[in-house]
Amino acid sequence: MTRPLIILLVLVCAAPLAPAQNEPSPPSVRVPVQTELVRIDVMVSDKSGRPQLGLAAEDFEVLEDGVPQRISQFRAFAAPEAPASTAAKAAGAEPEGATATEPEAPPRRLVLLAVDDVHIDAANLIRLKKTLQRFLERDVPQEDLVGLVTTSGTRSNPLTTEREVLRQAVAKLSVQSRSQATVASAHITPYQAEMIELGDPEALRVAVEEITAQRPSPNAEAEAQALARQVLAESVADARATLETLEQIVRGMADLPGRKAVVLCSDGFLTGLSTRGQGAFDIRRITDAGTRAGVVVYGLDSRGLQANAPGAGAANRRLVMPSIMGARERVTQAGDLAIHDAMHALAAGTGGFLEAFTNDFSGALRKIVHDTDAYYLLAYEPTNGRHDGAFRTIEVRVPRLKGARLRHRKGYLAPDARAAAATGVGPAAREISSVSSEAGPDPLAEALSSSAPAEALRVSLSADFVSVDATSSQLLVSGHVDLRHVPFTRSAERHLATLDMAASVFDEAGRLVRSLPAESAALDLTDASYALALRNGLQFQKAVPLPPGRYRVVLAARETDGGGIGKATQWAEVPDLGSGRLTLSGLFLTKQEGPAPRGERGAATPPQARNAQANRVYRQEDSLGVEFFVYRGAGPGGEKLVSKTELWQDGVLVSASRPEPLTARGGDGRPRAHTRRFPLGAFPRGSYEVRVVVEDDQAGTEASARAAFRIE
Repeated sequence: MTRPLIILLVLVCAAPLAPAQNEPSPPSVRVPVQTELVRIDVMVSDKSGRPQLGLAAEDFEVLEDGVPQRISQFRAFAAPEAPASTAAKAAGAEPEGATATEPEAPPRRLVLLAVDDVHIDAANLIRLKKTLQRFLERDVPQEDLVGLVTTSGTRSNPLTTEREVLRQAVAKLSVQSRSQATVASAHITPYQAEMIELGDPEALRVAVEEITAQRPSPNAEAEAQALARQVLAESVADARATLETLEQIVRGMADLPGRKAVVLCSDGFLTGLSTRGQGAFDIRRITDAGTRAGVVVYGLDSRGLQANAPGAGAANRRLVMPSIMGARERVTQAGDLAIHDAMHALAAGTGGFLEAFTNDFSGALRKIVHDTDAYYLLAYEPTNGRHDGAFRTIEVRVPRLKGARLRHRKGYLAPDARAAAATGVGPAAREISSVSSEAGPDPLAEALSSSAPAEALRVSLSADFVSVDATSSQLLVSGHVDLRHVPFTRSAERHLATLDMAASVFDEAGRLVRSLPAESAALDLTDASYALALRNGLQFQKAVPLPPGRYRVVLAARETDGGGIGKATQWAEVPDLGSGRLTLSGLFLTKQEGPAPRGERGAATPPQARNAQANRVYRQEDSLGVEFFVYRGAGPGGEKLVSKTELWQDGVLVSASRPEPLTARGGDGRPRAHTRRFPLGAFPRGSYEVRVVVEDDQAGTEASARAAFRIE
């Protein structure tokens, strides 16, 4: 089975967020390959699973291949809601003279859901999809970045805060074809095939008797062995492809800041290591990838709680043979345990764990997500500097804390000087070659396609569908750069800075559809205009003609002199106006000046307004303006349309306008602009959502649109 190479798995697609004044900085402990600094996330808990806080660097011992290492960097993190245990201090764990490190608020969490759509049964996938839908809707914190990828390579949704985008991707998941060999006379599982290859007589006897029960065969044993080799080879190839994809996913997250977790959802597979075949995958490569990229891998056994009765279920076409029933069940159960052990080892090597033998998938996912609410970050420079390609085993202890449970990454692969010599590339150069492209000649273009976030500048983005003639469609791409974070230079009573801005549009498959050329803004401002610029920011707006479909828009800005870059990403839908359905444009948010128009008649001419749709941040003294267009076909239903405008906060309706009649088109037959206004003085600071609903009572249809904003 061949699979497409997954390249842009972890593009950060977070919806623009308001600047967080107290958001913690990402951990400063890095893994510079040149010095081989090794970073370890260590989760310490008591017997009840509660995090053990209050530990200092002196409490920990780190050993590499049994040799003690000196901890050179140490940080402690704990979310405010972490159910911490105080047993560490109560037990007198702190050594004399040691000072416990006060925990910091953890950095943003990044969760990538990796669905193994090759090694999963159709019924299990249906149940998993329902769980993932609920998880995305209810359980995952809104500030977390979440992405979705399949091990077959058929789907890749970058990390984002847009939950609806991910829910749509989950709905499209399907089981991919397997290449496992089958014959009518016998069914040999991958584990049974592995046992036959290793010379297990019971596994072979089961296969031989199932073959001879169907038809006499003088060469049944040779036939079973040949079939076992075919099943095992294809099983190992599938598992290797899955694990290579997982390794690529983990290594691809190396440059992303934050708490990074990959959740592998799978029925399980065998690595093939026990037969020492050439196609077997060494799962220590995943451990090495996790150590170097700072990623914890977790497993979710999508088979759930299994209670198979002896013999065969109704869906099993295998003959029920009393003579081998016991042997068949022993082989099957041993195979289930082997699969479980492989997934457990895969997760444990990176400091994670496997959630298995449970039907509470939602609870398992919540447990996984909150596992890194409290942890310690340790780093050391290995005393063994040999580049021999060997696996270095890591062990972490807390000797003074009795009964503590520790989870951490178990090791890494040392650079291989022999392999480097064969290729003519040094170890350090080979390690950093995957990210060397970031120093390319066009930093702005690199930022638009890079997998790493860029936050040196505060950039906001709004990409909204609109059609000026109800036939051709386009996205209005609006951007905003917060100039308060731009390093202006002072010269002769002037404030100077130069910024470049550009945008790219990608389709749902990740292909580049449109590139918006860069625009440069040379700012040469007096004191008065500088103060105004800091308040209003720098605006960017372009109209991009596009056919119907779903698109991802990326906007990047760069401060030319200092080189600081920021970017923002948003998904947008361009509907098919030819369908004749009642449709709304995007909602264009403005800050209005002067009296608001009343009803439909005053809405034909948009009011004087300052465009604020990109940053969508308001003060309580502002009035929120909402502009939109309505499109309808020539089907049943007249022009008797009614609109309602609502404000929501945390899923609760806090204000609504009276129903207002409107018509979709003006006297010239073109779509009419409609504007509504909400004074914001009565609303407390916080995050809100404005919704517009248009109803056609005659046709019995309605359409709606929504947009988020903040009051500060």
